[in-house]
Amino acid sequence: MTIGCKLAKQKAEQLRKEYKMNDPLVHGFGITEAEGLTLKFVEMPKKLKDVLSVFDLDKKIIYINYKETPVRQHFAVAHELGHYLLGHKDFEVLLKGTHLITKNPKEKEANCFAKELIVPAKKLKRIMRKYDLSLAYDIQILSNIFGASKRLIELQV
Repeated sequence: MTIGCKLAKQKAEQLRKEYKMNDPLVHGFGITEAEGLTLKFVEMPKKLKDVLSVFDLDKKIIYINYKETPVRQHFAVAHELGHYLLGHKDFEVLLKGTHLITKNPKEKEANCFAKELIVPAKKLKRIMRKYDLSLAYDIQILSNIFGASKRLIELQV
């Protein structure tokens, strides 16, 4: 069953409201644990070196590649939380370099959820207007404000 990006984004917005996350920077790690999931930062085996995260749905454990950058880890946690809250039962591991361009419907939904949770499009645009920031000159500032990659910021504008 797929629900689509629109509903995935609404679910992320609902979660932000539920946890009263008004600041741009979202602490996805704390939300995930509050939702009953366990996070474990691990060194991926050599054959899984390109994996950002693995979600063991039965044990409710998200394994995060500890060698990844904090912004990638943050996205991976939000992505896996999206799978959980969207009711996905079968999905793939999250790979580096493909996590924002997948064609798989469930992966796309989890990406939409994660993008909206970390960088809500409306909030991003409001902050850009308020502080007169632009992508061309201020993308690093926006990246720092939201704790997100520059690519994720670009996708939300």
